[in-house]
Amino acid sequence: MGWRPLTDAEIQQLERQLNSADDWNLVSVVDAFKADQLHRVHFAGRVQIGLDVQLANVGLLADCRLGDGCRIRNVSEISFTGFQFDFPLELRNEDGSRTVSACPEMTVADAYLASSVPEEHPLRSMASTVGEYATMTSGYVGCGATVRNVKALRNVFVGESASLSECTLLENVMVRSTAQEPTCIGAGVVVRNAIFGLNNWVDQNTIVTNVVTGAHVALTDGLRISHSFVGDNSHLACCEVRHTLLFPFHAQHHNNSFLIASLLMGQSNMAAGATVGSNHNGRLNDCEFVAGRGFWPGLCVSLKFPSCFASYTLLAKGDYPYEIKLSLPFCLVNNNVQDDVLEIMPAYWWRHNAFALRRNAAKFKERDHRLTVEQYVHTNPLAPDTVSEILSALNRINLGEREMAKGIEHSRRNIRFLRFREGAAAYREMLLYYAVQTLEARFQADQEALLQEVRQSLPMVWRNVGGQLMREEDVEDLLRNPSPNWIAMHERYERLWTEYDRQNEQYACYVLKFLCDAKPTLEKLQILFDQGTEVRRDFETRADAERQRDKNSQFR
Repeated sequence: MGWRPLTDAEIQQLERQLNSADDWNLVSVVDAFKADQLHRVHFAGRVQIGLDVQLANVGLLADCRLGDGCRIRNVSEISFTGFQFDFPLELRNEDGSRTVSACPEMTVADAYLASSVPEEHPLRSMASTVGEYATMTSGYVGCGATVRNVKALRNVFVGESASLSECTLLENVMVRSTAQEPTCIGAGVVVRNAIFGLNNWVDQNTIVTNVVTGAHVALTDGLRISHSFVGDNSHLACCEVRHTLLFPFHAQHHNNSFLIASLLMGQSNMAAGATVGSNHNGRLNDCEFVAGRGFWPGLCVSLKFPSCFASYTLLAKGDYPYEIKLSLPFCLVNNNVQDDVLEIMPAYWWRHNAFALRRNAAKFKERDHRLTVEQYVHTNPLAPDTVSEILSALNRINLGEREMAKGIEHSRRNIRFLRFREGAAAYREMLLYYAVQTLEARFQADQEALLQEVRQSLPMVWRNVGGQLMREEDVEDLLRNPSPNWIAMHERYERLWTEYDRQNEQYACYVLKFLCDAKPTLEKLQILFDQGTEVRRDFETRADAERQRDKNSQFR
């Protein structure tokens, strides 16, 4: 786009319309500039005005570039002093020991990896070195953006088609937005040090400080959030969140709080009144709460101290007075106050919540409205990460209830397992369901070839990296040999994403080998696939029955 200085006639017209400038020579416009669309604006520093820009009642416009077609009205100040969007994010720990450097290209996977390495590791301070955001010399309000009734915008990058209406203050903020995925910031919002992803909605007196969000994120209804990263397709409202790393598909719609620094690995839901961490369990503020994906604390759950939960843990209503470290997935946990015991039902989801498991496998894909995918996400409840937890759980179950209870709760009281042996059987059914569902087509196509792969299969360790599942060896390679910037790292994530289906099949082969007691034969595989077909049929029947029971309830 070509820029030119204002003509004397344009300056005279602008001044008649009550516009003013510290130096009109620093104001540049496009060739087709129309002076009649600017009223009551004071210009300072270098300002560039695009085509068909409308400005009215802007107290100060300093060092800013205005894209074509933007509309700005009733704004006290838009100014820029050189901010580069590289503020610190003190994630997962309040003492700053996991601080990472925010940048516009950062995804939740990046934040997870950077916060998982030692302070001297290059990922901890890696910012963008390429792209349009690397060096900004002025503020920017993008093409087609609308800004009205705003007190002040200081050091902002506002993407095209964004809407900022009646918000109080944005300072050191990047608003990523496109015509296809516009971001909206609304009434009473106060933001300092933030990078908002595409298609975000921030509204209703939300206060945001040192935060990065993914795409299609909503922060609303008086939310107070600081030093946090919110993953794609998440919605937070009415709550308090600090020093927290949230993977995609996190829901937190009610009055509840993260009062201790937390890592939640996605597809989680915080019920009304839930409080995660109300005290530190040490003399310093260096405590951390960790939960695998599918974490769901029930109504008014209070976790007094930091804890660690496996995937798909459901906490029954109650006050949990001690630290908990639970490695069994898909459990129901209950604090039995009357008997003063912690009760755990292994594989609860599979045995009594089949419809929810089936629904989870589909609903997150249906709720993914991103047009631009920068963070890959696996949403199936039975996937290599959760299957790894099931395998580990079965190995522990073989030790017996007494051994298995050790180290779960930091207390002297007893741990009570509900239907322990039935849980072990359910875990085996879940493994069978996963393996048969993953490999059924290959079994039908070439049984002998599948048998050979099952015999040669080896165990794998998997990690949930911001929602994308990766083998531990691939994660270690990313950490040992990091790319020079996040964009290059994303290319490696994409390669791993394309390799996932094959790696998932290899892992399913190992699961079959485990179910064959490490001695697979064609006869055993045939039996397993026949059993798997029956298990799947039974699961679908139970899921349908649970839903039908809900529909037929007289209390609906």
